[in-house]
Amino acid sequence: MIVPYVIAGVCLLLAAGCAQGVFHWWQRARAMARWPTVKGKIASSWSMLDGEPFKYDYAVGGRNYVGHRIYWSAGGTSTADATAQEIAEKYPPGADVTVFYDPKRPATAVLEPRSMQNAATSLAFALAFGFLGLVFLGVALR
Repeated sequence: MIVPYVIAGVCLLLAAGCAQGVFHWWQRARAMARWPTVKGKIASSWSMLDGEPFKYDYAVGGRNYVGHRIYWSAGGTSTADATAQEIAEKYPPGADVTVFYDPKRPATAVLEPRSMQNAATSLAFALAFGFLGLVFLGVALR
């Protein structure tokens, strides 16, 4: 019967894809942790409760920038795992922060370069799909 082999193959491919995502996040976090830093200031955080974006101001080479990312994520948003209330409490308006910015593109910046918030979900899926794939492979090989 070919069905268990197909299911095992699909699950193992999904596990490999999720694991690749975790590895990519890890590489990105390591690279961002080596970015230069500047002092910044939280411009708005409580306004997130009203649907406004999170903002912090910083300057690089005499040019002013506005950042929105707390940590890097593939989808462009960086607050998916924290509520607006939690972010506003952690980063109150006017608070001084350390901003990690990309030296090649200073407009790209994060506050928490080593945060693996979204990678935890990918890791959980990699483990789950890997386990299912191995179970189905075991069934197929009987």
